[in-house]
Formats: sequence, C-alpha cells, structure tokens
Amino acid sequence: MVSAQFQADESAIYVTLGTLNVARTDRKFAIHGIPVAGGADTTILPIDDVFLTPSWVVDETSLYYTPPCDRAQASSCALSRVAKTGGASQTLTTVSASALVRAVDATGVYVSDGRTIWNAPKAGGAPTQIFDAGTAFIGDKLVVDDTNVYFFLGANVVSMPKSGGATTPIGFGPQFATEITSMLQDEKNLFFISKHGIGVDSIDEILMLPKTPIAAAAQ
Repeated sequence: MVSAQFQADESAIYVTLGTLNVARTDRKFAIHGIPVAGGADTTILPIDDVFLTPSWVVDETSLYYTPPCDRAQASSCALSRVAKTGGASQTLTTVSASALVRAVDATGVYVSDGRTIWNAPKAGGAPTQIFDAGTAFIGDKLVVDDTNVYFFLGANVVSMPKSGGATTPIGFGPQFATEITSMLQDEKNLFFISKHGIGVDSIDEILMLPKTPIAAAAQ
C-alpha cells in the first residue's frame, strides 16, 4: 500500500491509497475517507491510473479534484466535484492542464500552475485569475483564510487579498529546505513542515510564521 496525498477534518481522514504489485500490472488507486471514530472506509473516487493521480482538496461536503488527465497531450483538464460519501462526479469548469488544486473556501476552489493562481467558483463557471507571478515561481503549497491567500513567491512567503491585488511579504520560507511537505494555518500563524537533507540524513522541522509581518505588528 502507498499513500500519495493526505487531508483530515473532524470526521475523517482522506487519503490516496493503492496497491502496486512487483510487475506493476495492478495500478488501481482510489481516494478514501477513513472515519476518525473508526470503522469501514469509504471509497470516494476510484483512480484508474496511478500515473494520472489527481490533485484534490476537501470541504465540509465534497472533494474537489482534477480528474486523471494526460497533461502531456491536453491544454486543459476538468475541475470536478464528488460528494465525500462517493457517487457521481460533477464537472465544474476546465483549468489549465498544468494547474493543480491547492485550496478551497466557502465559495471557490483555488488552483495554481506555478506561475498563476485562479479561483474557480464552486457553483460552476469560468475561473478568475487572481495572480500572475510573471517570471517568478509560485510554490506548490497554498492556504486561504477569510481574507487572504498565503503562498510562496520565490523564497518569500507572501499574503494577498483573495480577490487579487498586491502581495505583501510576511517572511522567508524555511531556509535550506530540500522540500516543504506541508503548509498549515490557524487564525494567526502559518506552519511549515520542512525536510533538510536526503535519505537517512534528512531532518524534518516544524516552523511557525506569523501571518502579520513582525514589523507591521509592532507599529
């Protein structure tokens, strides 16, 4: 069994699970919901090809995802939704083939392709571009709260209004990290799990960064 992605809420743990045999002839994966209280898991979304595993996020009722899409051949892929109890999927819109689902709030799903960030309405309809990094690079971790989007822009962690606009640097990302494996938040802070080094010599760190820049908070 292997796991490719993990999220959780008050009721369940959501994870991509699958079995690969040595010959790799069995490549059936699925996104499962595992009750926190224990009991049988729910298969939310079967995945026919592990090499086309979708990116996804969950909210109170649904799982939002990019279905398996041959990004090498397609210019756009669908953004879809399925109930966390499983069942039929609903296509909401299409997004760039290189865009991955990063976050969700009460009204929208946030996707990013490494250069731009888009907000796709949960109700369906065309996504709205809220940020263009130009020649800079947007990191693959992104969170949203009631007012802002927080993400890596180059080596900086920045905030930006959810409607778009200017970014505000709030601090540097974990220094010398070979990988940022998670970016989480509470009301006042951002938390990062970063990996330093490779293999048996790697070290994991948990770091905290206030959402409000320290200089601004002191004024």
